[in-house]
Amino acid sequence: MINGFYKGCKPIIGVDEAHLKWPFGGVLLTTMAIDAANHCLPLAIAVVQSENNDSWTYFFTTLVHAVGAEHHGRFTIISNIRKIFDTSY
Repeated sequence: MINGFYKGCKPIIGVDEAHLKWPFGGVLLTTMAIDAANHCLPLAIAVVQSENNDSWTYFFTTLVHAVGAEHHGRFTIISNIRKIFDTSY
């Protein structure tokens, strides 16, 4: 997925969450990119215990590491997250 991002995706990453409705609970965190043909490409997914600063920090830190330090700051993240989180990733 990361190689596909490098080879032709637009520099925009969409981030979203979904609360899981099963006995164990949890939250599914996802990121998607759009390629040159306007197809969705999943970049990263994670299931975390709850949606909080620690979960989002873990997710974004892992995402930035996976995308690579040379691309840090070269893409835009779009999200509907209403809370303000620490942005020192």
